[in-house]
Amino acid sequence: MKKLLILLSLTTAMTAFGNNNTNPANMNVSATIMETLTVRVDQPAEFGKIAKGTSGNTAIGRFSVKGQGNNQAKITISGLTNNGKLTLRNISGATISADVDHTEETLSLKHDEFVAATPIRFTLNVPDNQQTGLYEGNVTIQARYN
Repeated sequence: MKKLLILLSLTTAMTAFGNNNTNPANMNVSATIMETLTVRVDQPAEFGKIAKGTSGNTAIGRFSVKGQGNNQAKITISGLTNNGKLTLRNISGATISADVDHTEETLSLKHDEFVAATPIRFTLNVPDNQQTGLYEGNVTIQARYN
């Protein structure tokens, strides 16, 4: 009986001191499910044949995005070096870096239509001592609802 009274006293004390008299609040949680965004490459960026020792060579890449109309999509480009350049490699591992001119962009989407984004401009300066060969690289274009 004594043990039961001690246990009952401890339980009462824990209940009394454990109650901090807060007012609870309910939080609503919602989600709007959207159509999947699709990114389409409309024109790959191709420099073509370039002679050693030339500068200012440009290539333009074009892409578009489709998603649920009357919304906005934020476009980002990844696959670049820390200083915003694209590394191109040839089969033997030689590299050259192209400058990339494209910043993050927000597109206004139309109902079930592809919307053209600002083209990506690549600029390549080829030094006199650049190893010959086909150089390739790629960037990843991502879109997300804004």
